[in-house]
Amino acid sequence: MANRKQLYYTKDSISQTFIAKEGEFVFKNTLKPYTGIYINANGQFLTGPTPSDTSKIIIPVNSKFQEKSSIRYFELTGLEFNKHTSPFMFYPQPIENDYMTGQFQRYFVQKKNEPNIIYEIDSDQFTAVNKDNKEGIDGNLYYKIEIQWMLKGDEPEKINRKNIDFADIKYPGIANFLSNVSQFVLE
Repeated sequence: MANRKQLYYTKDSISQTFIAKEGEFVFKNTLKPYTGIYINANGQFLTGPTPSDTSKIIIPVNSKFQEKSSIRYFELTGLEFNKHTSPFMFYPQPIENDYMTGQFQRYFVQKKNEPNIIYEIDSDQFTAVNKDNKEGIDGNLYYKIEIQWMLKGDEPEKINRKNIDFADIKYPGIANFLSNVSQFVLE
């Protein structure tokens, strides 16, 4: 969605008029509630029955603006805290090169205030974890955990158990999540 109105909208890019009820929309620049007539013009919600110089951009209210702290944060900083994404579970599949080297990295996130919530994620999600309201998992909510996983060699299960136990000291609960130390290990 653009940050400003377009200079011109084609007729076919402007929807019929709608009426915003209380609690449905806020002004994009102030987050103050908006009620009244609006249109969808080329993917932007604009106040009024047609796009004009006086039309303002409005945005649908969602959970991030229902919290007073989110609104206050926006009022103080002018920044929305809305770019983070939720982690999604990834099931690793070691490749031939991993088996040749005898190991690979596994990546996890653990929710800070609910340590029993753990996701195995891929390396892209892992590197995108941040606290700066950039796209990726919110580093304020999740710990990042990286574990070297042995696939072959001298007692790979024993090494995997030691790596898990070491991680479990700082991130209690990961040992319960990774109970199968022989997962992916060649026999």
